[in-house]
Amino acid sequence: MPAHPPRPHPEPVRTAPYRPDAARLAPVRAPRAVAPRDRFAWIAPLIGTLAALPSALLLATTVLFSPMACGSCDAADAARFDDSFAPALFVAMGILALAGVLLVTSWALPWRTSVRTRRALLATPAPFLALAAYLVFVELVAWP
Repeated sequence: MPAHPPRPHPEPVRTAPYRPDAARLAPVRAPRAVAPRDRFAWIAPLIGTLAALPSALLLATTVLFSPMACGSCDAADAARFDDSFAPALFVAMGILALAGVLLVTSWALPWRTSVRTRRALLATPAPFLALAAYLVFVELVAWP
């Protein structure tokens, strides 16, 4: 004799009727195609980097040697030079940082053929921005 009386069965679960062709009718998503690896993905960022380096070095040289331009100035010229040097340096470094961000982004994009155009479009303006940073610095400083 069992210790506990048997429990009554719960109500049966009602389900939709079985249709064998239902599985065939369900939409199936195809796997997303991955673009093939781009063997030449490094070319555009490398050209942009190598073209931007001379302009960046020219800017660095100009910035480092420019305080010597006013070594023998009188007080009025020195004050005018000092007042214009800091904003010019800030603007030039901001433009140069933008060029660096564009180059880093062009290097960091996935090396797939689907982003080849974006990579080239990001690497192209960097040398021009580096040159623009130099030209802006030279124009903004009040040279003696």
